[in-house]
Parts: sequence; structure tokens; C-alpha cells
Amino acid sequence: MREIRFRAWDIENKVMCDVSHIFIANMVIPQTIMVSVGSEMKHCPDDAILMQFTGLLDRHGNEIFEGDVVKTVLMGDEIIGTVKYGEKWGCFYLAVTNKHGVQVALDSVFGWLYTDDAEEIVAEVIGNIYEHPEMLKET
Repeated sequence: MREIRFRAWDIENKVMCDVSHIFIANMVIPQTIMVSVGSEMKHCPDDAILMQFTGLLDRHGNEIFEGDVVKTVLMGDEIIGTVKYGEKWGCFYLAVTNKHGVQVALDSVFGWLYTDDAEEIVAEVIGNIYEHPEMLKET
């Protein structure tokens, strides 16, 4: 079974936090997110941005989350893209900008995580869109 986990970007403090609990009391009261900061637990601000773990690991064994910036090789070309979740497709995908400036979605995990022959993982997490916003210019 796939592990379902989240992390959260605390906009106010500009720090990435591991989410330990998400409490959803009812539809009237908004969700409460508890995060781990070191050994202490604290409430996460209401405007924190949740990112889900994809269940995938990069070539170094690092977990891949929504919002991660990933470098990979596609048909011999090195590309950099952002991991996103597609509501329409119900899957995670890599959003990249092609050489013509058009953003495209690589929705097959074999298209961006593995080598062309699916023998080894080539994707590498090089940052995320919140802690490294300058990388967005490259995707």
C-alpha cells in the first residue's frame, strides 16, 4: 500500500514542515494542520500550502512531493520540470516548458522518472518551488 503523507510550506515563516496530523472536524470548522518542527508539534498557519508525497523516490532515494523541481533526461535531453497533481487525470505529472516556450505535461511516470528503457531511475529532486523560486524560471 502506498504511503500517504504531506508536507506544508509555512508562508509566513518561509519554512517547509513535515505534517504529522491533519484534523478535519466538520465542514463548518476549517481543517487544522499539525506540523513537526524538530521534536515539537505546533499548529500550522491557515494559509500553509499542503503538498502530497507522490509515493516515488528519485535516483538518490529522496522522496518526491508535489511542488518539487525535478531534473531528468527525456530521449537524451536533460529537462527540468515541476511535479504537479492533475485533477483531470488523477495522477502526478511533471510540468515542463518545451523549447518553444509551451508548457507541457509529462503524465507517464515512465516518461520522466526512468531511463528510456525503464531500467533505472534518472530523475533527481533539485529543489522545490517555495524554497527555490528562482528554479521556476528554468521550468
